[in-house]
Amino acid sequence: MGFTARELREHGNALYKSGKLNEAIKIYHDAAHNASEDDYLPWSNLSAAYFETGNYKQAAHCAVKALSLCHQHHQANATCLEQKLAPRILRAYLHAHQHDMARAWLKQLSDSHTLPADELQQYQSSLDQAQAAWRAMPDEKAHRGRLAADVPRYRPAFAGYQEFYTVGHDEVTDLLGLPLCSDVKKDISVFFGGIGDARHFYGQLALLGAMERISSSHAAGPIKRRYHFTLNDSKASVLARDMVLFAMLDELAVSKDMLQTERTEIYTVVYYVFVGIIIPRFAVRRLHRVIDRVIEGLEKGGNGLLPWMRVYEKDRAEIVRSLRFWKAQDDGGGPLAALYSTGATIDRAVFQIRQQDVSQEIMYGTDSRRAPPGCQREFKTYPEAPFLQPPRSILKDHEPELLRLLETEASTEKLRAYLAKNWSTNPTLLDEDWHVKAMGDLDVAHDPFEVYRAMHDILRVQEKGGPRKMKLFDHIASFFQMVVVALRKTRGRLVAELLLDDAAAAIDGIRYGLIEGRESAAPSSFDLVHVSNVADYIGGGFFNFVTASKILGDTSKLMTTCLRNTSLWRSHDEFNSEYMAVSDMKMLSKTTQMKMTDKEDIPMFEMSGYMDWKRESTPFPYELLLPRAELTRFVYTHFLKVALPCGRSLSDHHFAHFIYPTLNLTNFFRLLIHLHEIGYPPHWLADVLNKILDDQVITTARPPQQVPMQPDEITRQNQPARLSVAAFLPEMTTLTALFQRLLPFTPLTASPLPALDSIYEYTIQFAEVGPAPNGEPAAMVLVFFNMHTHVPNVNIRDELDPSPEQSSSGSSAASKLIEFREKGCVVVTTFTWSGRDHQTVRFWMREDVVDKFWTRGDSWWCGLWRVDDWMLMSRAPEEASKLVRGRKWVDGEVGDVDMTGI
Repeated sequence: MGFTARELREHGNALYKSGKLNEAIKIYHDAAHNASEDDYLPWSNLSAAYFETGNYKQAAHCAVKALSLCHQHHQANATCLEQKLAPRILRAYLHAHQHDMARAWLKQLSDSHTLPADELQQYQSSLDQAQAAWRAMPDEKAHRGRLAADVPRYRPAFAGYQEFYTVGHDEVTDLLGLPLCSDVKKDISVFFGGIGDARHFYGQLALLGAMERISSSHAAGPIKRRYHFTLNDSKASVLARDMVLFAMLDELAVSKDMLQTERTEIYTVVYYVFVGIIIPRFAVRRLHRVIDRVIEGLEKGGNGLLPWMRVYEKDRAEIVRSLRFWKAQDDGGGPLAALYSTGATIDRAVFQIRQQDVSQEIMYGTDSRRAPPGCQREFKTYPEAPFLQPPRSILKDHEPELLRLLETEASTEKLRAYLAKNWSTNPTLLDEDWHVKAMGDLDVAHDPFEVYRAMHDILRVQEKGGPRKMKLFDHIASFFQMVVVALRKTRGRLVAELLLDDAAAAIDGIRYGLIEGRESAAPSSFDLVHVSNVADYIGGGFFNFVTASKILGDTSKLMTTCLRNTSLWRSHDEFNSEYMAVSDMKMLSKTTQMKMTDKEDIPMFEMSGYMDWKRESTPFPYELLLPRAELTRFVYTHFLKVALPCGRSLSDHHFAHFIYPTLNLTNFFRLLIHLHEIGYPPHWLADVLNKILDDQVITTARPPQQVPMQPDEITRQNQPARLSVAAFLPEMTTLTALFQRLLPFTPLTASPLPALDSIYEYTIQFAEVGPAPNGEPAAMVLVFFNMHTHVPNVNIRDELDPSPEQSSSGSSAASKLIEFREKGCVVVTTFTWSGRDHQTVRFWMREDVVDKFWTRGDSWWCGLWRVDDWMLMSRAPEEASKLVRGRKWVDGEVGDVDMTGI
């Protein structure tokens, strides 16, 4: 005997209450099928269940069906049902961005006087704002590009320029795995974020070439597998350096009939550019010819230089700038020619190597480094005369005097004197932005013999035999010979795509098709996503799990590591607590869909070595989500952490333990979008954002009180409290308006969001900022404050913290701080900084906020703080009335003042 519609509904209701909504939906459908023609209740139940799971189209459809049945059969409670379902239909259409349907239902609600006037007005203003956003930004792709170009995702660093890292540290191993490498019928795609010296690209290419050589012996026909490598870095000099090496390796690959002397000379130049700190003059001359060829190829357009390389138009000028800068140094006209003369570089290297040796001994107790086979003399000499010996034939042809010095075992002083006079600093170690503009130091302490050890796993793949290796050159050249052989074999089936950008922006560019000129056949997901330790500088696990994971294929893996502050972390949970606001791996999985599948066995520190991660290929079903209350607390915690990161103690000078709190509040919106993508219902996320925008945050979450943030802070059951976030609302409402076009819901706020045509770009120049004690500040915050309310001091972070535990209620001082947080300050996390030269801040803001600064110019001032220790950076506050209005967001028109030259 079958169940009645009523019994099925009751069973469905029980499932609904227990959180098994997808099962409940199936039962409600059965109830609707078995119900009488005038029974609207199963459809009403279906509407509620679909809405809760975030299926707004079906929620509206079922609600309309229920109302239709109710009205059609003149049910006595039709009016009551409409009062319940019509607002749900309206919200469903709003969150589904079906604005015309939402407006029709809003009119119906208005005509029926079903809702209070203030609630109708809230719906009206939210719908008007949403439609205005769609009209102003009809092209979602173009809008994403505009946000990427004009709205930074990180807090600015004081230096204004990124450090230039030249030689890597990683061991080069088989990253792809035997099953993938050996399946020669399957194409392979790899994304390398932070490609650096490209050692992993070379290593995988060498291994794949060796695998093809093995497979071709029993393959039925020629191997047709294609390879796509995306090589990303945020420094143009890194990509320029890699391109110079690619050009020389390609020349070796295609020129089979090249004389051996010529071949040896090119391998020698490759060797010196890759690992040398000083290089012979003949190598510099050859390097210049290659640089000229690369510049010509880049300026010609198209693929230009190499048929297997892709360099996009937007990146070419910066790469060419780096190449020209290198040539200028050797010509004697460059700004670093004197500062980094050969003699100065030798002295710097000797000093830095000694310092590093002392650090190694303090940390490890002994120096376990050993010379590669055959390199004992070179290894022993290097710390005092840091040069690398070329092959004997090269010495005879180009360096006969050096050969005589070596054969007579000349003193270190004579060697250094000869090198200072006749060799040059490797120009590819220099970066105009870092070494000239930011006045950063040149790090030449890297151990070139470590490069051999890093490549050892690849070198073991070589066939045994051949000449005995007597110098480091012999080992490194063998590695590059493997690369050349592989390149010769795969050259017609290989693409190496170079992307100059922040890794997160590059990944978004791939996901959303924002890279102009990128081929339609280029992959948007990859078999391997390798991001090295890029995350150390751009948000840690947040970058790894919220951004990098998005370009993983169903069976592919993400490889990450922590190098910036490895010894700081006592556990993975502590690392994830700091960067993702999760207490353990289970919560990490629930908020990212990521699970660790492997980790290098390096016992020294908990976070040492590479970690492999995989993700679920489909969004979570409702039943596997975090409960709504837990998700709400998680999102609040994230907001509070990004808004108010905890600073380290001012007495903490342990640079190797510094955490870079670089994320600004744009990343809160990226988190909301990410959570929707993995299955969380949009209205859950909308409700949290609405509460923030209405300054009605009531939560057990708190801003972090320790650094790193501890897992027990995530799980601690504080008393629910209202936390005022008023200081962040000018920025948050502005950003909400800018990001609304991309949000998976429509914000429903008590106060209207700013109109897009009321958002302008503003600038202000500071008279004096920095220099900073206690290490270079990697992240800053801009704070406007009303001096008549409160003048912030060295503990501004505590003054901004709204946690009730941080203040003694009832005191006049506490009341003053509450007034300061709620009415007397405006915090801006999203802005650009011009660097030390111009000391100018640039940010987007709703005009009514700045108008307030202008009309009360004697009251409002601003300052810059660093957020890793919350020290004041600006020497004196600036009057907020000095703000200059520039472009309007909607049309890019300049406002009151011409911004040219600012």
